[in-house]
Amino acid sequence: MKVTNPNPCLINVAVDGDYVRIGPGRTADVPKEAVESLLKSGALVPAGRQAASEPESEAQKSPSEMRAGELKAELDKLGVEYAGNASTEVLRGLYEAKLAEPKE
Repeated sequence: MKVTNPNPCLINVAVDGDYVRIGPGRTADVPKEAVESLLKSGALVPAGRQAASEPESEAQKSPSEMRAGELKAELDKLGVEYAGNASTEVLRGLYEAKLAEPKE
């Protein structure tokens, strides 16, 4: 199963006594059984779902519902710089401000 790491940190998945390392924003092919709990927690997402439904995911989850890791991942995609120790509220404010900017 292809999965993507939407978080700004590395995720290690145990597979056959070894680890598959999935970096931030990276996609890897791993056995579904190895990632079921990570999919349920949101630490990983199915690769096709994230790319195919990005606008829908914004509609499904508003910035007020997002956690710090999710906000950082979105800010990284948008090229917005932030302090590594920024609070969730600061990250949310940066993200909402960027979304409010007029599209060019």
